[in-house]
Amino acid sequence: PNILTPRSVAYASFTPTDGWFIRFSNGTVQWAQEDMIETAGQPQNTFGSHKMGSCFHGMIQLVRQQNPQRQEHCIDFLTFGYGSALLVRYENGNFNFFHAQGAEDDCDAEIDRIIEEKKAEQWSLGGKSRLCWWDKRQYFLEFVEGAQYRYHYNMGDEETVNLVTSIVKGEDVDWQAVQFSRQMHWVCNQDRKIVNFGSVC
Repeated sequence: PNILTPRSVAYASFTPTDGWFIRFSNGTVQWAQEDMIETAGQPQNTFGSHKMGSCFHGMIQLVRQQNPQRQEHCIDFLTFGYGSALLVRYENGNFNFFHAQGAEDDCDAEIDRIIEEKKAEQWSLGGKSRLCWWDKRQYFLEFVEGAQYRYHYNMGDEETVNLVTSIVKGEDVDWQAVQFSRQMHWVCNQDRKIVNFGSVC
């Protein structure tokens, strides 16, 4: 579709390599097209390598096979992380964590374990979930079940972990420090609830 066609944006997510993914309110999605490069004088698409990451393109192919009617438009929410990793939630409420094959370490295994546990307990992935662009050890996962919320997170340094714990518990915190945390960017509403959690580059 023409990117200039008037549509309201329901959700937008960005990669650390100039990629972007948008879900519109009409239930359609669009993302950054890969750059064309020349190899031996012939144009070659860098599909799966630069802007969006190999995990994204692998996930898109899987979604198109499993949901031929809606295809990629069934993606309700996603967030990008380090090394092409991403968290994806679909319209049916299911969600998955994708990371590079053959490169799994303790960090990937920890997120995998949390995701599988929450799936088994019938929780859904919340829209405030984020992966860190530059450090795979840092993440913030929100899970929702009715009016209940659960959070799993690792911020790298003790100061930031304590700050996040205070916010999650609804305790009084230094809100200026929240707005300008050294490693993460926080945006909070007037009720002092986390609205957005993202990376600052």
